[in-house]
Amino acid sequence: MVIKMDKIKLKNWFIKKLNGYTSDEYDSIASNIKMQNSLLRLAKDHNHYFANLDDLKKFWDERTNKEIIKYSAALTRKHPTRDEWMFPKYARPMHEYLLYDDKFTEGKYQELAQHYLDKIETQVGMDIDSLSADDIIFLIQQNLIVDFNPAGKYMTDNSNHGVTDVWESPQYLFETLEQNEGANDCDGYMLFFHNILAECMAIVYPNELWRLNCCIIELPTRVRHAINIWFKGDDVRYGVGVIPLETTMSPDYFRYDWNNNIFLTKGRYKIIHGFNNLNEWKWI
Repeated sequence: MVIKMDKIKLKNWFIKKLNGYTSDEYDSIASNIKMQNSLLRLAKDHNHYFANLDDLKKFWDERTNKEIIKYSAALTRKHPTRDEWMFPKYARPMHEYLLYDDKFTEGKYQELAQHYLDKIETQVGMDIDSLSADDIIFLIQQNLIVDFNPAGKYMTDNSNHGVTDVWESPQYLFETLEQNEGANDCDGYMLFFHNILAECMAIVYPNELWRLNCCIIELPTRVRHAINIWFKGDDVRYGVGVIPLETTMSPDYFRYDWNNNIFLTKGRYKIIHGFNNLNEWKWI
């Protein structure tokens, strides 16, 4: 059944009830009634309340189908391990783009993760062990956004490499981004930030790694986008849900989403599929 609603009423309802868009954002993406109806259905379908992390995980498991998703993309000649990472001749499971044991970069991601753990200890004046996993993800993600400026330095693969789409290896991303001299697109920063955040979790809360995922989503404009997501909920007073760890769209989106609990399941994005070091999944 197609949901019909007055254009102005729908706009006001969506902004007020979900707090997911500013008025200007809504006007820019909801250019026709078909798009508005789609957003309304998506918002109603995904507006769930979760009592705790176990409740959230149960919901997520019920809505995802575990499968291996092989991604195929062209690679630039600048890539240092081109022979091992050749596309589209070979399709690679998505989770192989992640780095957890850091063996290929000889511990450099671990060193960078420790640097950020030390940095936030200084910033908050507290021992790292006294911070929750939510605290650590929030603080480090904020620092990464400030230090690497992914929204300001965003560069498409076509501009960067001369091909439509590239998913670089952990080694390449570290070598080009760690010194803040290179630039990348949404999937590049997603993978780079994911490896740093994951190494931080591995150091402090290794049992919480399942809460960090890479996610491919679809914007209301039907454009695909790559982000990290985090299962937030260490303290239920501050909200339980899946938070998008936005990087390249705006430097302010992440903090806004986190502080206002703009969860992934509230309808801003359409979830497609994702992965972490443990499994890959598709939204069903």
